[in-house]
Amino acid sequence: MAYVPRLTAPSLSDPLYYSNANPYYYSGWGMPNCTAYAWGRAWELVGGQNSAQYPNGVPLAPNLNAEDWYNYGDPWPRGSTPQLGAIACYKDGDFSGWGHVCVLERDNGDNTWLVSESAYNGYTFRASHSIAANGDYGYGNYIFQGFIYVPWVDAGGGNFKWWMARKILYKRKELIL
Repeated sequence: MAYVPRLTAPSLSDPLYYSNANPYYYSGWGMPNCTAYAWGRAWELVGGQNSAQYPNGVPLAPNLNAEDWYNYGDPWPRGSTPQLGAIACYKDGDFSGWGHVCVLERDNGDNTWLVSESAYNGYTFRASHSIAANGDYGYGNYIFQGFIYVPWVDAGGGNFKWWMARKILYKRKELIL
């Protein structure tokens, strides 16, 4: 089956976003917060609590500022090519140390991508903003760092979809073996 974009806010009873299973929620930095949202969305994409590989959460930057996500040492590949489900990572050009993360939900077909996101002290959820394929956020002082490629599960068969990252992981596996 195809990728299922999130275009509506997660329910307040959704444990991926609103429970102590989400490290940002647990530490008092829950939604509205881009990191709490992106962490929950990544966990949703890999299958949530029913995930065979990640039943207790994803290995993404627990309790770090958004601008630290791209350089965090989790096992997921990074790059500069937009892909469905990827997390776009930004540094804050005002040097606040916070940054921003958002999730690519749909290719608009015009060299832009619709993203889903949340914002600290701002909106709890929105899926109405698009970013350029090169990562340009379009406003604010954000400096694009790159994309984290989330291995999403298709809704039908539970198979991980790595898109272009599949070749990277295969080559890494060959090198390890």
